[in-house]
Amino acid sequence: MGTIFFNEINNRSNPPNEFESNTKCNSNEQGEKNSDKEKEPQTKSTSLQIRQRKCRCGMVPLIVSGVIFLAMGLLSVKFTITDMILSERLKMHPWAPAYKLWLEPQPEVRLNVYIFTVENANEFLNGTDSKIKMKEIGPIAYREYLHHQDVVHHDNSTLSYTAFRRIEFLPHANIPGILNKTITVPNFAVLAAASFVNEYNYFIQIGYKFLHKTYSDGLFINITVYDYLWNYKSKLIEKAEELMPSMVPTTNCGVLHGIYAYGPDRYNVKIGTKYGDSQFFQINTVNGAPTVPGYDVENGDCYASVENSTEGAMYRQRITKGSVLTFWRKALCRTVDLHFEKEMQNHNILTYKYTLSPDMFDRKPSNETDCYKGKYGELPNGLTDVSKCYFNMPFAASQPHFYGRSEGFAKKFEGLSANEESHSCFTIVEPTIGAPMIQAARSQLNLVIPKFGSLFEKDYQLFSDMILPMFWLEFSQKDLTAEIIQMVGFVANVLPTVEVALTCFLFLVGFTLTLTAFVKLFNAKWKHLAKNRNINFPFAQRGIKPDSNCDTFK
Repeated sequence: MGTIFFNEINNRSNPPNEFESNTKCNSNEQGEKNSDKEKEPQTKSTSLQIRQRKCRCGMVPLIVSGVIFLAMGLLSVKFTITDMILSERLKMHPWAPAYKLWLEPQPEVRLNVYIFTVENANEFLNGTDSKIKMKEIGPIAYREYLHHQDVVHHDNSTLSYTAFRRIEFLPHANIPGILNKTITVPNFAVLAAASFVNEYNYFIQIGYKFLHKTYSDGLFINITVYDYLWNYKSKLIEKAEELMPSMVPTTNCGVLHGIYAYGPDRYNVKIGTKYGDSQFFQINTVNGAPTVPGYDVENGDCYASVENSTEGAMYRQRITKGSVLTFWRKALCRTVDLHFEKEMQNHNILTYKYTLSPDMFDRKPSNETDCYKGKYGELPNGLTDVSKCYFNMPFAASQPHFYGRSEGFAKKFEGLSANEESHSCFTIVEPTIGAPMIQAARSQLNLVIPKFGSLFEKDYQLFSDMILPMFWLEFSQKDLTAEIIQMVGFVANVLPTVEVALTCFLFLVGFTLTLTAFVKLFNAKWKHLAKNRNINFPFAQRGIKPDSNCDTFK
């Protein structure tokens, strides 16, 4: 305890040296200052590195974004919106607008029937007149409705469907009482039967001669327009059907009854990207065969192909002026080719007009490939055999009033006057999607009467070796609905403008972003050189805020 006390007294008598203590404080403060000075360059260096890193990181997104936009611009040139829309249309998806419009076609299709009546029947029969004077009655207007049903998509990129067609009389578009009007016409039911029998043996001809004397209605008859179209019957034909039912396929010879009364047709067509635009919706088979119904190749018939044709409800996509549109119509009993004629504007939409050549029904150089040359002898140019579609009766089709091919067979008649505007066939198509804007399919049915044998009486001989015009039909589509016109106009006129604008926008944005990044890099580099070397570069300093754009960029 004494020791402790002694030490405490010493401490009190010898206090700490103030100089030593101040020196220590000063040295501590100096050390802290030196430490701050050492840390300051490090902080500035770190800050510089951060700014440089931020600068580089800020330019990379600009360059990447610019490259992406430029790439998108290039892709928009190669793969357009139109390409994508048309590619999807090829697949005929059930949910697509194009499919729904095809399933129940909206454009009005008008069927006009024109009948050739005779004004001098008695004078021709008694020999006073050597020519038959004809007068055209019509049009008798109907509307045709088309429905596509029982649709089946196949794995081989084809589509099968059944086409139902029916017609409805249009009172507002007809002369009042037109169906009840009585007309005088050649009795083509009897004349067709005589022409058919003329190819058979002597005993068949004798039997027909007996029926003619007993039951004939005469070679000219008076009949109402309605009966001529829908309920044309003959006593001779009805009696022949009783005696030889296998030789008389029907007793109702009404011309529209013969076209619409025998059920729908089953089609198989090409769809999908496998076949592309050039073969879109082209026919493979009709009723299971690639030939016109009635032509049986296995039994030796000519190969009358329906392949690569179309019904006319829609055509292939991306049509060119060099394209040939092949059209199939059951009433015509064959396919026909339509060729480009001229460009037209329809609803401010560029369209192509395709027409049927006047020589379409001429004989081919090779008879073996001419399936329509005639069943009972070679037909003259301008006529095509349609007997296979009309119970093997000697019928031939032509253009109305023998348009384009008024040869010797037309000189036996008066009153025929063909002209292009009223009697030619054409279709006006928007070329991108192949939509028919306006079209008219016209055909005339004629009775081909051979040179009668000696067993036939004088009245028959007056008609011997004659091409007798009966009536002609016009299937016309005057215009599209407003909805379809808007859709076609959008694809034809609006989309190309949108595509060009989109491509320009993508290129502009891409170029601007890329250029901005390189300008920033350029300015930063030159400013860095200017500061480090104490050089004044006005173009590098102009408009640049101090320390704002990577001024110490390395």
